[in-house]
Amino acid sequence: MNINNHELILSKKSQLTECLTGSYPNVTNIKVRIPNVSQSIQQKSEQILNRYWNSCGCEFSAISVVAGVVIMLAWATAVPSVEIMSIAFAGKLAIIAFGLGAVGKISGIIYARFRCKSVLNKLLHQITNCRGIPSLEG
Repeated sequence: MNINNHELILSKKSQLTECLTGSYPNVTNIKVRIPNVSQSIQQKSEQILNRYWNSCGCEFSAISVVAGVVIMLAWATAVPSVEIMSIAFAGKLAIIAFGLGAVGKISGIIYARFRCKSVLNKLLHQITNCRGIPSLEG
């Protein structure tokens, strides 16, 4: 594995396989340099891998919290018996927002891992389908 200054350069099949099974938390930049794979596929793969490699799930978490608060407030204004300014309502809102934030964060991390593994598998598939390229087999 070629890791230099927090940069991971993927150029062979064995490196892609290592990435699927290993963890590289200190990597901040990934470059795909696989011979006989089109430049556009390499660039798109780099974009996706660099976006999701160390994703913490905060984007999904924020969306979940905002959606939950909006839905709770819409529900509270639609039901006349709910007192929006009560401490009980504020407590329920806080608990729901916290729960949705946690679920969103976990979902975001799972989604990011799935995206990275999907891209790596697609690259592996492209390498495997290229016949007679010994440099990719190492």
